[in-house]
Amino acid sequence: MSPTSKIAALTFAVLGVCLPAARQIGDTPSTETQAKFSQAQLEQLVAPIALHPDGLLTQILSASTYPIEIVQAQRWVDRNSALKGSELEESLKAQDWDPSVKALCGFPTVLKQMSDNLDWTRDLGDAFLGQKAELMDCVQSLRKRALDSGNLKTTPQQKIMRTDGTIVIEPVTPEVVYVPAYSPLVVYGPGWYYPYWYYPYWYYPPPAGGGFISFGIGFTWGAACWSHCDWHNHAVFVDAVSFQSFSTRTCAKPVGGAFVNGVSGRVSGQFEWSHDPLHRKGVTYRSPQVASSFGGALGSSRGPRNAAPGFDRGAKGARPAPPDLRERPGRERPEPPTRRPKSGGGRKPDGMDAPQRHEHRR
Repeated sequence: MSPTSKIAALTFAVLGVCLPAARQIGDTPSTETQAKFSQAQLEQLVAPIALHPDGLLTQILSASTYPIEIVQAQRWVDRNSALKGSELEESLKAQDWDPSVKALCGFPTVLKQMSDNLDWTRDLGDAFLGQKAELMDCVQSLRKRALDSGNLKTTPQQKIMRTDGTIVIEPVTPEVVYVPAYSPLVVYGPGWYYPYWYYPYWYYPPPAGGGFISFGIGFTWGAACWSHCDWHNHAVFVDAVSFQSFSTRTCAKPVGGAFVNGVSGRVSGQFEWSHDPLHRKGVTYRSPQVASSFGGALGSSRGPRNAAPGFDRGAKGARPAPPDLRERPGRERPEPPTRRPKSGGGRKPDGMDAPQRHEHRR
């Protein structure tokens, strides 16, 4: 079995992939209402990425709908970490991943976060496909919180613009993109509480001296950010010229109309992004409506029997937020739990025990 096949097989097991012809005994499909994330849950999903530049944010949202390819890409990048620039682009031609996944190969820190936190990535992708408008509104809401708290500012790395009631974040130099690092625990101000029940081990620790955003090195991979947010219409649009240029440099067979909606989405050389179920590679969909739209299987494997830790999956031992946590602004933020150890010991998350998680990371 080839390395790629092994990665796909392992990821299928971790994600609980359920192909249309292989439903599990005893599974009951969720209704559309049960499949929806709440407002608070959507905020938790986008909190770690809401302050990223718009171009990078759109690539994260698009690529999150292809979780298996995220894992494959991250492991490939780990093995080929010396590749940069044109060498990286040329090597990507040998891979058949979606262009949005290839675009993240130039941002290894982002790709690693998505691969290491696969349950979050899958939830983010499902929310983007099933509740795009609400998800994008949550990004704007969190950006406004950070701005009002004085933590989101124009810097030498990025510029903050308010346009028609929306907040847009762009790199100062389009060719160089800086990935911001910040703690959602503090950057959104005292009115936004610690993500008490959702993936607390991924969040950056609160920085000393208060909430702020820091930047590491800049990635000269700005040409990979060929899409942007249409905040008012709750859509992601692709710049046709930039995308075609990136596709030509990174794909053996440049991607054409299958990637973009050239009928309803074309606006002055731009196309509305469209999910390609072929790159989903059998991963089930959370929403019945989305599953029906793309001819995929409903996420029946995400029920209580083998649910990964996350929202609305009936996981035994789940830690719901106290009901009055968000309604009492004067309440002190709870202390974050001890960070989960990376190896050995500790309670195993439901649906993904510790040995599986460590095997998945190798």
